[in-house]
Amino acid sequence: MTDGPSRTLGGRVLAAAAGAVVALLLLGPAVGLAADPATVDLSASAAKEGAWQLKAHVVDAAGEPVAGTEVHLSVAVDFLGQRRIFIDSAPTDVTGRATLVYRPTWNGEHRLIAEAGGADGGPVVAGQLTVDVTGARSPVTPDTVALPLMRAWAVPVAALVVISVWATLGLVFLVAVVGIRRARPMSDTRG
Repeated sequence: MTDGPSRTLGGRVLAAAAGAVVALLLLGPAVGLAADPATVDLSASAAKEGAWQLKAHVVDAAGEPVAGTEVHLSVAVDFLGQRRIFIDSAPTDVTGRATLVYRPTWNGEHRLIAEAGGADGGPVVAGQLTVDVTGARSPVTPDTVALPLMRAWAVPVAALVVISVWATLGLVFLVAVVGIRRARPMSDTRG
């Protein structure tokens, strides 16, 4: 009769585990399990000082906002082939929105890509937006005085340095040859 209570205890543990799995599956979104994103909508508005404020809205397949997922922003460029430059990332809030800032450094069309998902092997979804940038500020400003001066004098100064080095080497060689000739002993003519 010792088998009876142990079967009952094992049955209770198994039933409790099965109940917990069912509860997690049914109540997953309510207890903080993030759903896989289905779409990412990206919008942009010009901000001050040449920056753009980007807003990504992430929703799941049912149209519900996905909170707590990381949104990664990149810009597509054609430099030695098609590539992407990572810009920034931000998590979505409870409304499924993430706000990012983009400071372009060149003028023209910029194709921005916002990606969400991919956690734990889930699907990655992306939203794209093209913005036309004018008046972008370069992170490096050229020196308007020193660069033209350097362009004008760089070649003559380099030529003078090269000629000076070769002249010095030639003079050293000449002095060495003359010194060797003077140091050579006279042949003895005594018989």
